[in-house]
Amino acid sequence: MSGPTDISIENLLKISVLAWVVFTITALLFGLSYHDSAVEIWTLVLIGVVVLVMVIGQSWRQWNESPHARISIIVAMWLLLSVGLGSFVGIFAYDCCIREYWTAQQLEARENVLPAEPAGAYANAGEIVFADEARVDPSKAVGYKDTSVYCVAPIASDAPMDTVQFWAAGLDCCGARGSFVCDDAWNPKAHSGLVIRNSTLGEDLRGQYMKAVKLAEITYAIASVKEPIFVRWVSNPDQVELNIWRAGMGVLLACIIIATLVCGLQACGIHLALRRQQLYSPLTGGHSPTLGDSPNMRGSQFLGRPKGPGCLFLSPFGGMPGHPSQGGGMLSTH
Repeated sequence: MSGPTDISIENLLKISVLAWVVFTITALLFGLSYHDSAVEIWTLVLIGVVVLVMVIGQSWRQWNESPHARISIIVAMWLLLSVGLGSFVGIFAYDCCIREYWTAQQLEARENVLPAEPAGAYANAGEIVFADEARVDPSKAVGYKDTSVYCVAPIASDAPMDTVQFWAAGLDCCGARGSFVCDDAWNPKAHSGLVIRNSTLGEDLRGQYMKAVKLAEITYAIASVKEPIFVRWVSNPDQVELNIWRAGMGVLLACIIIATLVCGLQACGIHLALRRQQLYSPLTGGHSPTLGDSPNMRGSQFLGRPKGPGCLFLSPFGGMPGHPSQGGGMLSTH
């Protein structure tokens, strides 16, 4: 078996910088480009994962023959962890915030929409600016509780409507009945809505809001179209979209800063672990102690095992075996 795995702290810090760079690039790719380059990003990630797994597999077969194989495994597993965590952070930031921003930017923005107009005509809208007469009717709001409270209130106008086409919606911002304070519902100058769509990884928001709509229909004897549009009721949609973008970037930057500290601590931890391994068996060739590596045998060297029944050892007292006149040890067989 070869000597111990030996990586200097300088090299470990260089590897930690590389791991941090891999984490950062992966997180930014998912966070900032996933909306229009999902296939390309996943292709790059899968290629990187396959290469790293191959390196680990090849090096694992040489674990007992070469210390370089052990170093390769450490580096490859470190980079594989960086790719995995970077993907998770990027997807989380995209799903919680950035996706909503890009969706609003890419879809249509419609203006001067009347609450009585068919919702199906605005299925591809990301932002809707309603006519001045449009308002949220909190008197017909309900909250459907399923861990969180899913709040809906019809968007109405002075003209009577047979069915509700648009609903203002939000989470944990209403009472059970007749109360709705989500986003800018309190602001009489608010007449805009950001269309709510299901997230990539999260729960089925539309399904939960539809349950709240069914409850409102029963409670207030009103009717809703089968596929209504749910919106966040806001006064300044552009500012809300900018805030969403900033929140997503904040998640990414915070995780990148934390990753800097974590990578540095990982380098120090690996260095200390390797040093402890070396100090634990400093005179046994760098390997962990075995049955013959007792404290009483330190300083001795195993020369070999003859084909006969005897074993040849070098005495720990120095010199050549079998030459006591030279201060050597004795040659023993047993």
